[in-house]
Amino acid sequence: MFSTAAPRCSQPPRAPADPEQYAYLLGLYLGDGRLVTTAKFPVLRVFCANAYPGLINAQRHPRPLLRGLFHSDGCRCVNTVTRRGRIYRYPRYLFSNRSSDILRICGDALDLVGAAWRYNRAYSISVARAESVALLDSFIAKY
Repeated sequence: MFSTAAPRCSQPPRAPADPEQYAYLLGLYLGDGRLVTTAKFPVLRVFCANAYPGLINAQRHPRPLLRGLFHSDGCRCVNTVTRRGRIYRYPRYLFSNRSSDILRICGDALDLVGAAWRYNRAYSISVARAESVALLDSFIAKY
């Protein structure tokens, strides 16, 4: 038996000990996670779920939240376009999720850190401006 309950299971519920790491885990969970109850105890499995989007205020820790979201449902890639016979290559971040709530959370967090973004498809966010990519590089690739 564990000696301390999880923050949200405590009576009364308490804040997590490390809110930054909690925000990162929440990002992973929102992107690809779910809670599974086994015979002995609940287990967090990170793949495909979007429950509990309001557990943390993203305004306080948008960077670790974005890191978790992009690590679970995003990528950094090199985009290649041809204009007037010239080939241009530039890095960009993409985040894809079928949940409009999770896309909104990602967009709101990107706004909070000052990153320019847009929807490049119905279920996908693109961050392509050089200064915004550099900003995301400064904390998403951190871990």
